[in-house]
Amino acid sequence: MVQSPPFAPPPGAGNDEQLLRSLFDNTLIGIVILSLDGRITYANAAYAGLVGRTVDELRALRLEDFITPDDAVQIRRNFKEIEEGIRDGYTFERRYVHKDGRIVYVQGAASVLRNKGKPPLVVSQLVDITARKEAERELANSEERWSFALESAHQGVWDYNVGSNATYFSPTWKAMLGYDEAEIADTRQAWEDLLHPDDRARMVETMRRNVEGEFDGIECEFRLRHKAGHWVWILSRGRTVAWTADRKAQRIIGTHTDITSIKNYETQISRLHERLDVAISAGQIGVWDYDLVGETPHWDDRLHKIYGTDASLVRNLDSWSSILHPDDRRRVLTAWEDAQLNHNHYEDEFRIVRPDGEQRHIHSIARIFRDDHGRATRAVGANWDITEQKRLTEKAFEETERLGITLTSIADAVICTDAGTLITFMNPVAEKLTGWSSSEVSGMPLAAIFNIVDEATGDRAADPVAECLRANASHQRDGGVFLVNREGGVSDIQMSAAPVRSPAKGSIGAVLVFRDVTEAHARQKKIAHSALHDALTGLPNRTAFIARVNDAITQVRQEHRTHALCFIDLDYFKQVNDRAGHAAGDALLKETAKIIALNCSKKDVPARLGGDEFALLIRDCELPEAQATAERIIAAISRMEFRWELDMFRIGASIGATIISETAPELSEILHQADKACYAAKEQGRNRVCVYGLLEQQPEVDPLADQDARLPSWLQLH
Repeated sequence: MVQSPPFAPPPGAGNDEQLLRSLFDNTLIGIVILSLDGRITYANAAYAGLVGRTVDELRALRLEDFITPDDAVQIRRNFKEIEEGIRDGYTFERRYVHKDGRIVYVQGAASVLRNKGKPPLVVSQLVDITARKEAERELANSEERWSFALESAHQGVWDYNVGSNATYFSPTWKAMLGYDEAEIADTRQAWEDLLHPDDRARMVETMRRNVEGEFDGIECEFRLRHKAGHWVWILSRGRTVAWTADRKAQRIIGTHTDITSIKNYETQISRLHERLDVAISAGQIGVWDYDLVGETPHWDDRLHKIYGTDASLVRNLDSWSSILHPDDRRRVLTAWEDAQLNHNHYEDEFRIVRPDGEQRHIHSIARIFRDDHGRATRAVGANWDITEQKRLTEKAFEETERLGITLTSIADAVICTDAGTLITFMNPVAEKLTGWSSSEVSGMPLAAIFNIVDEATGDRAADPVAECLRANASHQRDGGVFLVNREGGVSDIQMSAAPVRSPAKGSIGAVLVFRDVTEAHARQKKIAHSALHDALTGLPNRTAFIARVNDAITQVRQEHRTHALCFIDLDYFKQVNDRAGHAAGDALLKETAKIIALNCSKKDVPARLGGDEFALLIRDCELPEAQATAERIIAAISRMEFRWELDMFRIGASIGATIISETAPELSEILHQADKACYAAKEQGRNRVCVYGLLEQQPEVDPLADQDARLPSWLQLH
């Protein structure tokens, strides 16, 4: 340490310098005076203690010898700014390396001593904040563990300060509802806005009572709206953690748990019970529960109704066996005893004789429960009356006969198969459509005679019967399928196949129904074609063309393509109509349509918009190509010599073009651009091409002040 202090006391200070020196040496705050090259010119004992060294040891050290490299860089930057006169003081936090190797965190303030003619010195006062830093680190670790635990448990945290109305929702709370952290404001109103309308009043009242101090904890369920629009069931648990002087809530903290899956499960269970009860009631199923150890039966009311008994008549197994039909009793009791000894399931059919003498057929099923030793202790089962089913079975043959007659008589083709798709029946209509007779195909696989082709791919279509049997569900095609008959004839068909199920065996076959819709589809296609095509020329009409242009606009925006739109207006066409009549005009329009179609690519879309107005959508082209195509069409139309009776006519065409690019405006504006360019072509002498956007480079035409008024009626968009 230097022998004299780096500062001089003011004149007449007397012992003030000694007093000041004593204060520096003995204060508990670390004080150090540094030169700008990092040498220590003064350090008190408190400072030396911060770094675990003596004052004498510090004399041989520079500041950089016991600070971290990152802090050394910052100190050099600060000292440079002092040397340049940019700053005269600053506050800081530093990390010192203690003599024993540990890091000591310090906080301090530095000021600059500037003596005329001498280098400036930096005086720093420092305190040890290591304990505070460790506490902050421990607090951060604790908060991290707490946050991790809540997030791992999928618990959203909310914190409501009643006094300041400040609210905090954790990221998990927001994610539970599908929101990012910045998408929901941390306000109570944001929570209220998300509440289900049926829950809002109840929850606002619950929160009010909690705030008023009526209770210090809440646990309730309600629904909040998810970002996707559906409702999320929430279990909210909260507790008051701070109170005002009058015992009202000042701060409430709680968690949200998503219980939607639990609520859905509860709903499913409730609905299952409802359906089960309805099914049991509708099916007139009686349920019984039999304690095999105590030999005590319990029958529900439905079962007593089936048997025509009451609780007083059924007290044990003997009571039940006495109701069994005498011819069935031994067999049924033997099967029941065998089930108790060897099985966990019992199922049988038998007859009973009710107390009123009526005989009924019963179907019975039961599950047998056993103890740890395998002994049957309890059985739960159900009985239902199948008397009517038995009666219907007896009539099955009659119904089968009637069904055969019906299938033979109906207008649809019907083929029946077994579970292996082998043909068992084919009606006359099916014989006619396939070209095969019923006697020939019996026992043959359906695929051998039912040759169907997919209209879209040209490949053989899947066997509808095989598909429906594989999925155990109906298989239907309403169109797009051709049937190729035995002679090679083709029919457009609709078809549907459905499995035939047996209660005991499951699917036992399938029924295929199909019909010839060739003529109907031809009529539909003709109608559809007429709706989208000009009746005279066969070109797409206005409706179809506008749809294609709309598609083109979407393409250029999504796929970075470029198209061109041309309006074609025939010149001198009116003279043909006036002189030769409308029949000649129609013939001329047909010829013109052919010329336009022949002079553009197959990918392009020519159309007749009405009267003598045509249009052309040129796909995937730049301006030069569009101009070339338009000029080619004009040249072809101009060369045409149209002869009608003894007269010969020549016409021309004016074409307005515009480019449809990524920056293109909406449809109405694009149509207007093409129309404006076409108008300009006519104004400039006809029989030429004008391109929108290049009009200023061509002879000036009258401005189109009223754009909507200039659009022909077919272009007006509504």
